[in-house]
Amino acid sequence: MNKSEFVKYNTPFQRLLRNMFADSIKDEWKTNEERDLFDKFFFLLGAAEQYEVEEEMTEYIKVHPDVTIDELDDYFEEIVPPGLPPCASEWEDDEDEEKT
Repeated sequence: MNKSEFVKYNTPFQRLLRNMFADSIKDEWKTNEERDLFDKFFFLLGAAEQYEVEEEMTEYIKVHPDVTIDELDDYFEEIVPPGLPPCASEWEDDEDEEKT
């Protein structure tokens, strides 16, 4: 995936995240650090929505406007419940449909 594909992530939180960090994300990685940044950014784009914590994440950013991707990832880990996200039941249904 490259940065041009990020635009399909369009909730208010996802737009905020893109606006804050997209310029620092590289399409091609020269270091493990660049790859790690991309991975965390991409993970947060989808996971906050799936775990239904976008509002909390948005509020955290408002209180901490200079937050880094690493700090945001750490906060995400603190607030999500253990296990799969609530939407995981939909994934199981999709798998069942594929088998028939």
